[in-house]
Amino acid sequence: APATVASHAELRYEIPLSVSAVEGRDVVVKLAKAAVAQNPFGQNATLTLSSATNGGAVHVGSPITISGMQIDDGDVFWHFTSPIKPGTTFLLTAVLKVPNGLVEGLTYTSQASVQASNGALRTSAPVTTTVAAHPNPIVRVSASPTYNVFGALRAQAGATLTVAVTAQNFTNVPNTGAQVYFDAVVVHRLDGFELPGGSAITGPPTNISGNGVYIAAGASQTFFAGEPTARTVAGPAVVWTAPSLGLGQAITNTYEVTLEQDQPDGPLVEGDQIATSAQLLSAYDSESASANHSFLIGVPSNPSGVHALGQGNAFQTQIRALNDDLVTTIVSYGEPVHLPLYSRNSGASALNDVVQIAAVPAETTFSSFTATGAAVWYSTASPVSGTPTAPPGYDTASGTFDASWSMTPPADPATVTWVAAVWPTLASPYFPIPDTPSTGYADLVVTPDTPTDGCEAKTLVGYAFFDIRAYTPFGGTEPLAAASAGNLAPDMEPFNVSAKTPSLDYFSVSANPQIRVGQGTIDVTYSVVNRSQASANTGDAQNAHLTALFPTVLVNGATAPLNFISASIDGGTQALSGSPPSQLDVSWAAIPAGTQKTVTVRFGVPAGVLHDATATFTATASLDAVDCPQTVTRTKSASSTFSVSPVLTAVKSVDFEAAGPGDALTYTIRTLNSGDGVATSPFFVDRIPENTTFTSGEPVTGGGTWYFSTSATLSLQEPQNLTPATLAAAGFVAGHLENGAWVPPAGMTPTWVWVDLADQSLTPKRLVTGREVVVKFTVTLGSPPDGTLIANAGAIGADRVLAAVTNRTRTILTEEPFAKVTIDLPDVVASNEIFGYSTEAYNSANSPDTEFSLTATLPEGLEYVDSTLTFNALAQQNPAYAGVVVTPTVGNGGRTIVWDVTAATGVALQPLEGVHVDVTVQAADGLSTGTFLTAV
Repeated sequence: APATVASHAELRYEIPLSVSAVEGRDVVVKLAKAAVAQNPFGQNATLTLSSATNGGAVHVGSPITISGMQIDDGDVFWHFTSPIKPGTTFLLTAVLKVPNGLVEGLTYTSQASVQASNGALRTSAPVTTTVAAHPNPIVRVSASPTYNVFGALRAQAGATLTVAVTAQNFTNVPNTGAQVYFDAVVVHRLDGFELPGGSAITGPPTNISGNGVYIAAGASQTFFAGEPTARTVAGPAVVWTAPSLGLGQAITNTYEVTLEQDQPDGPLVEGDQIATSAQLLSAYDSESASANHSFLIGVPSNPSGVHALGQGNAFQTQIRALNDDLVTTIVSYGEPVHLPLYSRNSGASALNDVVQIAAVPAETTFSSFTATGAAVWYSTASPVSGTPTAPPGYDTASGTFDASWSMTPPADPATVTWVAAVWPTLASPYFPIPDTPSTGYADLVVTPDTPTDGCEAKTLVGYAFFDIRAYTPFGGTEPLAAASAGNLAPDMEPFNVSAKTPSLDYFSVSANPQIRVGQGTIDVTYSVVNRSQASANTGDAQNAHLTALFPTVLVNGATAPLNFISASIDGGTQALSGSPPSQLDVSWAAIPAGTQKTVTVRFGVPAGVLHDATATFTATASLDAVDCPQTVTRTKSASSTFSVSPVLTAVKSVDFEAAGPGDALTYTIRTLNSGDGVATSPFFVDRIPENTTFTSGEPVTGGGTWYFSTSATLSLQEPQNLTPATLAAAGFVAGHLENGAWVPPAGMTPTWVWVDLADQSLTPKRLVTGREVVVKFTVTLGSPPDGTLIANAGAIGADRVLAAVTNRTRTILTEEPFAKVTIDLPDVVASNEIFGYSTEAYNSANSPDTEFSLTATLPEGLEYVDSTLTFNALAQQNPAYAGVVVTPTVGNGGRTIVWDVTAATGVALQPLEGVHVDVTVQAADGLSTGTFLTAV
């Protein structure tokens, strides 16, 4: 056995065994249950068997005797009923799991014995293994109410602050090597409240939670006296203790202090800094943690805002900081262009009269302008020419528009040349104002004019100006003139316009299966799709053509093309070339925009292909534009690998094909080794989809680790380059299990994930034949525009096999409303018990929900008693719900309860508005122990 083992790691015992002279009959081998020592806190250190070769098992129960050997509870044993021939030697292995959180220095001592019915008892020398582990103490401090304004925490003089001190042992518990933190002492020092002008607080702390004590200045107190490192703390400080902090456990304690007033009513001065510190100590371990917490006195009222002009089309819109003016949008003539204007309050004061002004770009025509909540203005002044330095007709001194501007759109929208939005108030994000936004968002939509030469490509530019006229200081009621009023902040956004041509962005070649085991068939699908990834408008195509080359492979030492069996053609004409056939040509007279033609060819794999040989299917597609003398050409390929040993396949799916911002998507990848040999170093690697954030991964069969990276430069377009070696060198780091799910290291937002598919209980680690391993991970959608396509594919691979890219999954963001619902039921109830549970539901879409109802379905064994429905905090701000009572409808013998919210309110449920329902039910009398009651 190894000399050391990390907590929660696998302790591997190896027992070399040989039989000499004559055959061994009825051989029994025993690995004695390990004796535990150096366990000062009496932790449960029992080892659990993870795996054993050759049919080894752990005995549970009273002692038994096999072939004269006594097997006790907890022993691992092997019983070979068939004779073992002499001269045979092999290795027995037992892998036992060490519990998590064990104290550093704990020891395990064991020894092995062997007994044959025709041989003497033999016992090995004892071996001792020492546990290596360490805690990871963490302490955090916060105070409330404080406000993060201009990059610093600030508090108001005279405020009563609640100081929270959190002691924790690991924020992310490692898979191995973690230890419980014993005899914890949490200290928050109050020296920082003493300023040169006197104390910043009115008196000693009050409302100290838990077992906390206040130690005054000049006093001291000792905690855990008699322990190896008893801790003595001198005041002024607040101190709490805990006998232990488990892995990942966090304990938060609080106390209150009241700040003095500022001058002239008190000693505090705006800008005074309060800097406090905290410590997490142990009376047993040397590991400790510290944290500093500081804030400034006074909340500044200086106005602060952020402005930007964006660009986009029907697929996506991007808004970036000022001066980040790069082309990211490509449209065709006649396709709408979105130019969003964005203003955000980033200070403590409310902003008043925030002005956004944008020009209709040259060589475009105005389509629409929206700014919900703002006053909208239109101008028909001369169109913009060149780079404007200021909007025409806007008086920067007064912030007013002249007669060339009107709040009524002109009869002919095409005459609009400038637009403006004036936001009366943008509330501080720190001090919200009911029904008042903190961000102003306006959307200017224009359409590029079609030039005489419709094939000409151009770069057009949008221009915008922003002005903050006034602000209402924090704590004030009257607006003041902003010092920056009239100093217009400009921004520009270029975008490209091109001819309306066909596109082969989605042209693809796929081979099924990607790994062909032995003889069989391969279906290759060539999808000639006339659709663009970047533009909403795609031109019609004529004279479409596809040329598919048949791959050649080595068969019994000779080179030959794969056997052509059949071809399925989606219209058009076809022609085969070569004998045997080596090329297929297909032609279509036209492929309208947004449509596709599909060709599927079936190939036969002959006997005698070489192990690891690869067949590459290459095809070239071409489309002629109808309106312009342009030809679009694209070449794609796919491959299939032949193998007579490991064969790995992967099929990927996603649970939702349509979802909304903030929704969770779960990807499931079913991997299978269907070959006749094991796979070593098997892996699955995936690029986290754009516009999503990784949430968690489920443990996989075999207990493989999940690894994460933010820096890997991998390409799923080159799966042959994805090998265990390249992944190991690509900057991946191991995640850890948290609440039964794999998560990345603290603070990491991974862009790639790599999952070890090997069975960790086997030596060497490997994926055995016929074993299916399901990889499942969840991501959270961001907030891209409606209609955004979340597409994703991953790759599977191992030693001796090429990586294979999965099918591509797609989820689209819809504009339809979505509802989120949660339910919280007690874990255990008694027969005939009356108990309560809660459920919450809200509109999680960024659009009103006109039909919103909540239905509770109770199982047999539960009966409805009563309920109370309340609106959530956001809904309570809506006057439309004042006094509304939602009465449930009870049916199905008290097992179905419906709360029709919108029917009761008479209005649509707005985004994030929702309800909380407390339900009282009664369990039936006479329910058997272990009965599962599932409410939906």
